[in-house]
Amino acid sequence: MTLTAEERNAMISTRIEKSDQAFIEAKGNIHMRFWNTAANRLYCSCYNIMSALLLKAGHSAQSHKGVATLFALHVIKSSIIPKEIGKTYNQLFLLRQTVDYDDWNLIEEEDVTALIEPTEIRIQTIKTFGTIMYTVSCDYTTERKGCIFHFSRALTASTVGSALTFVFDPSPG
Repeated sequence: MTLTAEERNAMISTRIEKSDQAFIEAKGNIHMRFWNTAANRLYCSCYNIMSALLLKAGHSAQSHKGVATLFALHVIKSSIIPKEIGKTYNQLFLLRQTVDYDDWNLIEEEDVTALIEPTEIRIQTIKTFGTIMYTVSCDYTTERKGCIFHFSRALTASTVGSALTFVFDPSPG
């Protein structure tokens, strides 16, 4: 299925909203000590934000495993975002699998609470990267394709050979 730019942007926004809502639900379920549901909601918050970023980059996965694979291939392996983000997703995926399909292993408080902060950090990192990824505009100014970049936050770019290197300062600019 081919999406128009408007449909794709609407889907991205919906997935970001779903991520935010799932994280709020996770925290509420933790407060109520519903560990299985909290684990599921933490996973869904991470899944939806990763899926939104992939869609923003023009990739669409057909499964939960596909999101992990595409994210690793297009984001983690290119060192755009730290590997820890992929590791947190994998931990959440395994926890969700345990909750949904493993009758013999029970989720406990520590299993879930240990992943709250890493999940929140990962979601914010992906949101920040997604914002930067598409606030860049490039004007070709020379035959060597030298670019002028415009950013909403402090970001410096330098070229080495044909490679382009970005250094991001996350503080508001």
